[in-house]
Amino acid sequence: MSNLPIYEILAQAFASEGVASVTCGPGVTQITTILSTAARARVPLVVFAGESPINAKWYNQAIDQAPLVTATGAHYVRAHSAKLMHEYVREGSEGRRDERQVRSEVQ
Repeated sequence: MSNLPIYEILAQAFASEGVASVTCGPGVTQITTILSTAARARVPLVVFAGESPINAKWYNQAIDQAPLVTATGAHYVRAHSAKLMHEYVREGSEGRRDERQVRSEVQ
């Protein structure tokens, strides 16, 4: 049995990015170790993370996710428009492919 994380195994097996999704707030905080490890190992990984509702004062899981993600060495793309989602995905998955850097996408 391999000690590699599943996203790294899949990325190597299929010669493409690993893909994952998490919820906003606590979900993003739970993947910081994975993002840091993937960024340092230069494993291509795209993470789709939820985003707290814009201007929702009542939402208690709202955190500024960009600084948290970028602190891990990952690239952060904020995506708030469903019409432009394909462009956000392209920016995240192709924009840094040459660097083989982990990317994080937020919708």
